[in-house]
Amino acid sequence: MVTGVVQQQAFAVPIEALVVIGIGLSNVTVGNPPNANSVVGAVSVTTNEGLPYTGVITLGGVDAANFVLSNGGRLPCNLVVGPVDVAAGTYNINLTAN
Repeated sequence: MVTGVVQQQAFAVPIEALVVIGIGLSNVTVGNPPNANSVVGAVSVTTNEGLPYTGVITLGGVDAANFVLSNGGRLPCNLVVGPVDVAAGTYNINLTAN
């Protein structure tokens, strides 16, 4: 007859949360009309670990209705002028990493 003791040991593995450090836009100017459906710039996300961001970017702000994000807001994506031409000027938008 063989008897024995089974031991179990729990391990704690620290997992750091992925933190978004910044959201970038490769270009911030829009060409003169006609410019509907034209790309303004590529969206990028920088994280604390340098790992790829896999969440969704959302578009908000006062002038968000004039623009859209390609690829459903998943990287790689671009900020694009919406289906209607926009005039030269300043537009206020927010890009948020969710």
